[in-house]
Amino acid sequence: MTYIVGINKPSVGLLTIIADVMVTMRYPTGNLVRKTNALKTGCLFEGCVYGLAGDANAGLGFLRDFKAQIEIRGEIAGNVAKLDAFVSHGTWAAGNGFKILLGIRSPDPCLYLLDSDLRTLVPLCDEIYTIGSGKALLDPLVFDEFKNASRLIENHMAANGIPRGYYPYLTCQWLSELTLGLAE
Repeated sequence: MTYIVGINKPSVGLLTIIADVMVTMRYPTGNLVRKTNALKTGCLFEGCVYGLAGDANAGLGFLRDFKAQIEIRGEIAGNVAKLDAFVSHGTWAAGNGFKILLGIRSPDPCLYLLDSDLRTLVPLCDEIYTIGSGKALLDPLVFDEFKNASRLIENHMAANGIPRGYYPYLTCQWLSELTLGLAE
């Protein structure tokens, strides 16, 4: 199961992508093996983070081919324009379908969804957005609790003088505890 969460909260300077690390692999013998070593997130270019769900081989191929055409440390707006052109006009293979959730910091922080089947890159207006096979199971829990948890995290930080930069870490801890249960 894959679960990728994108959060955009300009009020606390947060634009982040959080993902699980579970991967299920089917070997030629037919055996299924589950491991907790998958890297489903990364930096596409400076000012842009991503989370990948769906056909990992096709998605990683897309990311690799796009990265070969840009300056990783180049101007963010220029790389966004190149990404938009690559998505709509590229000759990349969609494989069995993948989605990439992107957090781009320029000109204003925003979440975007790249859908390989539609070959579109769409800005998302919501504060929280998710992709992956875990949506049906985890979305009701996460979306019901997010606004309250976000307020509690912000209040805790203010009351204890915790710098804004820690908000992503506390949010990740909350999400892990919510979906996995509290550690004993």
